[in-house]
Amino acid sequence: MPVISGGALILSTNDRFLQAHKDNGEMHASNQSWSSEELWGIELLGAGAQIALIGNDASGRYISKRADGCVYAVGVGDTPDCHWRFIDGAAFGTPGKYAIQSTFDGTFMGANPPGQNVDRCGGEVASQSNVGPPHNYSDWEGWWRVDQSFKVSQERPAFSEEMEARRRQRSKPGILGSLRALINAIRRWQVKRGARSTTASSE
Repeated sequence: MPVISGGALILSTNDRFLQAHKDNGEMHASNQSWSSEELWGIELLGAGAQIALIGNDASGRYISKRADGCVYAVGVGDTPDCHWRFIDGAAFGTPGKYAIQSTFDGTFMGANPPGQNVDRCGGEVASQSNVGPPHNYSDWEGWWRVDQSFKVSQERPAFSEEMEARRRQRSKPGILGSLRALINAIRRWQVKRGARSTTASSE
């Protein structure tokens, strides 16, 4: 699974950029140039995790799998419909590409040729089939290439502020972790207080 920091471009088997419309999250793969709507952050959920969130830079929303087979970048956080697994194509004779599988229902995200929109989904991208990657067939519609060999403008952050805020919120310790930290702090204070009392008594 690719580990991305700073943003990535994701290209379909037709070498078109994966895109999400900022206003409604509609997914396309027809553009040959990119902007913030074609820039993505891939966030692994925990150390060694094989599940990832895929967030769009323009909207700060995550790719979400719908029951009708469509995908939209409208997810707001760590929910099952936003969980994806990257499967390395090298094991299938297609190195350098990945299959992107929804862990929600086992289907694979794919892209039609440019201009051939999926019925009811609005764009070329959908996740409808649970048939896995074929061997030695690099033109399968479910292959994607992850590209980070570009430069993001230094005039703006690599990810939207909304997405970064959600990521920082998820990385904060839970209630149990915060309670443990408070208990440890109280214990350290009690030790210091006891040491000061001992010193005062000896004087």
